Amino acid sequence: MLTQLKVLQYTIVDEMELEFTPGLSIISGETGAGKSVLIDALNLTLGGRTDLKAIRQKADRTEVFAHFDCQKNAKVVAWLTARDLDPSEGCLLRRTVSKEGRSRAYINGLPCTAQDLKSLGQLLVNIHGQHEHQHLLQKETQRELLDQYGALTNLSDEVDSIYQQWHTSQDQLTRLRSNADEQQAKADLLNYQLKEIHGLNLAKGEMEQLESEHKRINQLDQLQSACQEVLQKLSENEQFNGLANAYQSLALLEPHAADHPPLASAKELIAQAGILLEESISEISHFQETLNISPEEVQTIEDRLTACMVIAQKHRVKANQLHALQHTLAEELNQIGSLEERLALLEAEVSDHHDHYMSRAKQL
Repeated sequence: MLTQLKVLQYTIVDEMELEFTPGLSIISGETGAGKSVLIDALNLTLGGRTDLKAIRQKADRTEVFAHFDCQKNAKVVAWLTARDLDPSEGCLLRRTVSKEGRSRAYINGLPCTAQDLKSLGQLLVNIHGQHEHQHLLQKETQRELLDQYGALTNLSDEVDSIYQQWHTSQDQLTRLRSNADEQQAKADLLNYQLKEIHGLNLAKGEMEQLESEHKRINQLDQLQSACQEVLQKLSENEQFNGLANAYQSLALLEPHAADHPPLASAKELIAQAGILLEESISEISHFQETLNISPEEVQTIEDRLTACMVIAQKHRVKANQLHALQHTLAEELNQIGSLEERLALLEAEVSDHHDHYMSRAKQL
């Protein structure tokens, strides 16, 4: 039922809004009062042809709104639902035409084509006029009249609903089948990627452990080098080392220390320094022995890290994200793996709808 009609800048109308209540509504007036203007404006919202002459003089565009209560019209509800247009608040049609000739159409606030308006409008309104006999020649009208005569309107609506369900399922099945090759190619790629990652046999948290161990080994290597360099400077360098120089200095001062107290004091300090150097060399040597770095262990860790880095770079993720990536890829593959199951379910659904349709259609 038409509940509201709003017309803006249409022919002789500046702005007009009409609300309709259930029952018979009559628009009357003298010739030229504008009765047909309302019908023409309504027809515009129903997908009728646009006419730039209909735009009010000096206006930039004309705009018409028509609101319908469609809850009792099963065909309209089905039409809107099939296109994801919520019918719960009724059906709002809107049509605008600019003076440049641009036409815009909307159903429940969403853009649509004029053909959509026309298709929906035929389910909403019957406009009877002098060419009514042409409407009677349409097969759809003849079928509706026949159904009404035979009291079969409810059964006809049921058959139409079942038909829509059948073809909706058939369309879904067709799309799913057309995507089967693409999905299979994606599954092959996922299998290949998972095989690569599975080949690493990477445990959760292993990358963090490897990186920590690699860092520890690098630190041990730096300590080893530092200790070796200190020992070299203190005792192992044949040309120059601190300990040998200290004892050579003691030997040089020995003949003169007894006669010169300052030299005796210096000799004593150098002797103490020599002892401290020996203790330092001993401490460093013992510490160096505790820095046990196995070349085989180092090589194993580096090889493992390199293998993980190569695969991670190939998949454009960080190495410590490989374990999570493996889970994500497995989930995607699992979803694709259910393709055959979805196909089987849809095929069964299409078959059921077909059989149901044929049964009720034969009854009709």
